[in-house]
Amino acid sequence: LEVIYTTDRGDLMCGFGDKDVYRAAFEELGVPFRMMAPRPALLVHQQRYAGLVQLDDQNQSFFAHVSAAKGEMWDLLEAGALQRCDLSEAASKSV
Repeated sequence: LEVIYTTDRGDLMCGFGDKDVYRAAFEELGVPFRMMAPRPALLVHQQRYAGLVQLDDQNQSFFAHVSAAKGEMWDLLEAGALQRCDLSEAASKSV
């Protein structure tokens, strides 16, 4: 699936994947939507990459894209073993 659309600045963008499809569909259908935080945070376990955390407009953890730790995600969450490392700040927060 390929989507070509214009950005807010008028540039053409070519995108692949679900996020691009949703944006294009919402725009085409006239459904109101807004983009969340400009960049995700990293999800880390024992100083190793575990996935990404999508942030809401209050900079709170909203959705975890767990890729490297899929098999053990629930155990890590229940144990409080995952750390959120913001790309925009040096602080780490427990998820």
